[in-house]
Amino acid sequence: MYNPVNDPEDNYEWFELHNPGTTAFSLAGCILSESTRTHTLGAGLTIDPGAFLTLAASSFPGFTPDYVHNRDVMLVNSNGGGITLTCASVVVDKVTYQTGGAWPSNSNGAAISLDPAHYDATINDDGAHWCLATASYGTHGNLGSPGVTNDSCACVPLTACPSPYNCGDISDGCGGTLNCGACTLPQTCGGSGTANVCGQGACVPTSCVTEGAECGSISDGCGNTLSCGSCTAPETCGGGGDDNVCGCTPLAACPIGLNCGDYPNGCGGTISCGSCTAPATCGGGGTDNVCGLPQPGAGQVIFTEIMPNPVTVDDTTGEWFELHNPTSSAFSLRGCSLTDNTGSYAINTDLDIPAGGYVALARGASPGFTPDLVYTGLALANTGDELHLTCSSTLIDEVVFGSGFPLAAGVAMNLDPASSSSTANNLAANWCAATESYNGDLGTPGAANTTCACTPLSSCPAGLNCGDYPDGCGSTISCGSCTSPQTCGGSGTNNVCGCTPLTSCPGTLDCGDYSDGCGGTLNCGTCESNETCTNNVCACVPLTACPGTLDCGSYSDGCGGTLNCGTCESNETCTNNVCTCVPLTACPGTLDCGSYSDGCGGTLNCGTCESNETCTNNVCTCVPLTACPAGLNCGTYDNGCGGTLNCGTCTDPLVCAGGGTPNVCGLPQPGVGQVILSEIMVDSTTVGEPGGEWFELHNPSTAAFNLEGCVVADNAGSFTITGALIIPSGGYLALARSAAPGFTPDYVYPTISLNNTGGD
Repeated sequence: MYNPVNDPEDNYEWFELHNPGTTAFSLAGCILSESTRTHTLGAGLTIDPGAFLTLAASSFPGFTPDYVHNRDVMLVNSNGGGITLTCASVVVDKVTYQTGGAWPSNSNGAAISLDPAHYDATINDDGAHWCLATASYGTHGNLGSPGVTNDSCACVPLTACPSPYNCGDISDGCGGTLNCGACTLPQTCGGSGTANVCGQGACVPTSCVTEGAECGSISDGCGNTLSCGSCTAPETCGGGGDDNVCGCTPLAACPIGLNCGDYPNGCGGTISCGSCTAPATCGGGGTDNVCGLPQPGAGQVIFTEIMPNPVTVDDTTGEWFELHNPTSSAFSLRGCSLTDNTGSYAINTDLDIPAGGYVALARGASPGFTPDLVYTGLALANTGDELHLTCSSTLIDEVVFGSGFPLAAGVAMNLDPASSSSTANNLAANWCAATESYNGDLGTPGAANTTCACTPLSSCPAGLNCGDYPDGCGSTISCGSCTSPQTCGGSGTNNVCGCTPLTSCPGTLDCGDYSDGCGGTLNCGTCESNETCTNNVCACVPLTACPGTLDCGSYSDGCGGTLNCGTCESNETCTNNVCTCVPLTACPGTLDCGSYSDGCGGTLNCGTCESNETCTNNVCTCVPLTACPAGLNCGTYDNGCGGTLNCGTCTDPLVCAGGGTPNVCGLPQPGVGQVILSEIMVDSTTVGEPGGEWFELHNPSTAAFNLEGCVVADNAGSFTITGALIIPSGGYLALARSAAPGFTPDYVYPTISLNNTGGD
């Protein structure tokens, strides 16, 4: 509300914040600002999810506001008014309103209200989504909905461009645009600096957005080039046929070779490449969008007929074998490989085998029939060989033929149709000699085999000696029975007598020897020393007394009970059922010296008395000093037992501890300025150098000082005064380089030499 009917209107201005999210936020410390003023929001101000917050210039805008900023920010009634909310240097939202154009006009007494369908920090920049409020609030006739959801806006689009707009596009206020016309050269739209108004001035470069350019380069109309960006795949710049606009030209047909299923058209859609004819499926051969059949899995295609030794034609032409698909699904053998004892062949052409169908593969093209495939690299041995079919590293089927198989010249080996599986075709008994002629030789290449006549076994194979065994023709024969403890298959081999011995004792048996059921024995274990073995089970025998020297506490009887071994004396503890004396670890109470019994035959040292104490009955007693220690001659001194001794008084000018030693008379060293240099001889002509050099110290104070330990230094060296050297109050001392500088000095120094031309 920037234009209330009240006068003065400033006190009645307000605006509303809304939280359209699902998280509550703190506004404390956030900043409100307009073109010239700012206001920092106070502590504790928060806005909950979905909530509305009213902020007013005063506390009486016609309702009770949530926050009062006291006119720190002002809402103007002209174009360009607005308000900004900034938190932690981030502009959370900003609205700059107009009094016309796409924005609501004639707002006197009515708040401008954002349509509830457009509660968004970007969309609320567009005046087309704002309208004048219609609900009344307060008692002054103002319109608005402070603190609650706004009324929906009924949008009325502009039908003509407002004056002075005469060129370019402007918003119609309802999400559309109006074209206000074109300018006549040399004028350009906005040329004089006002948008949508024809004028002439400095060249105003256009923009990619203005020209509708999304990609590539365009002229800005002022002699420069604009880069309008790039497109995101699969779109390309101009790909849809419009220059500088991202677009895509979709494929009109599937790539050559693809014949089924949906294929990406390169622009986000798909095109259909067709459908497959049964039994082929789309991608069935392993290639997307190509009709094909899958390769078989293990046992899904098997060897059913083999001709290793033709007679009518030579082996190099007449050898062949047959594959059969016993399943209900068709397969492709393309990519599979065949191997025998000596070589291999990779199937690199289309070779499909239908459900329940057969294919014949021959060494030559004219073996007496038309083969489905002619192979190379394989040569079947007449006396025995092996064939393997492998697809994608998976063994599909194999047959190893030799002794027991019906090998004969001019006759194919024929698998009985009742044995059409990858395991049954491993048994020689399931193969027989073919009986039908195809070119003089016998066989049924590429067709169903003939049934083999069955000759049942008359006795069990060697080594089998028990149970029933298949006779090969649907019945069984008996191989005999076993003698106990052997059983049929007892050793793990069917139809063979054997015994499987126990490997451990049954159940709870835990001691002694036990039969393994096959004539041997098992050792079930050994009992503990307090147990006996009865019927292979250990039984416990409890103790009746504590062992040996055990004399206290409870002790296990070995069978889950306990024994009481006794009680210890008061100064003993029971450790591992044995009483042990516990010695004292410290002297009792106030005992603090001498030796004391620990109660177990040893002694404790209770401590040592101080030098001024004596030990009586393990207690130290103080013996006080009767005189001050040698060398102490002043003040009071601790007698060692809480009293004091008087060590005497000092003779003036000495003071007690004056030299820094407690209870000893002496003088202190001087402080800054309390002793000064008052005379200096650097160049003696009578005595000569350096023996004639000397200097004088003066004490201008009212106290005497001891210079012992003080340091004298010049530019080149220094020395420390050793021994007592007293300078009385107001007195003088002469310090010389030699003992005979022409007088008797108070102190002779050996190390420094005074410079004749100056120094310190």
